[in-house]
Amino acid sequence: TGNDLELFPGCSLVFKCLNDTETSDIVFNDDLIARPLTVRSLISSDEIILSEGRKQVSKLLKDWKIPAERRWMIPIIEDRKGIAAILGKTFGGSNRVAARMKKRMNFDEIKNLIRVNVIYTGSYSEHAE
Repeated sequence: TGNDLELFPGCSLVFKCLNDTETSDIVFNDDLIARPLTVRSLISSDEIILSEGRKQVSKLLKDWKIPAERRWMIPIIEDRKGIAAILGKTFGGSNRVAARMKKRMNFDEIKNLIRVNVIYTGSYSEHAE
């Protein structure tokens, strides 16, 4: 936590501790992460297990109307157990967290929470293939 990870020019992934004042769309219980944690682009065979069932990531991005040539920009967070989250909100989609990462949490009792936020200041056209 406390470090920004530049994904590409104009786009950074920010990890913060829960008590940080910056808002965030995703909160992970650090104890549920099966390290190492990896941030990467889409692979055609990617699937995420959501509370409503298994879903192909490419189908989610299509449903969000993310153009095919821009889907590589969407950060996917993965650990040893599979995809933990898809961070599409900043790019016109939605953020989705795997069901296994959403175990009921009492925020007052858990000390190891991590907030994840994407900061995008660039333009899609700057990075299109």
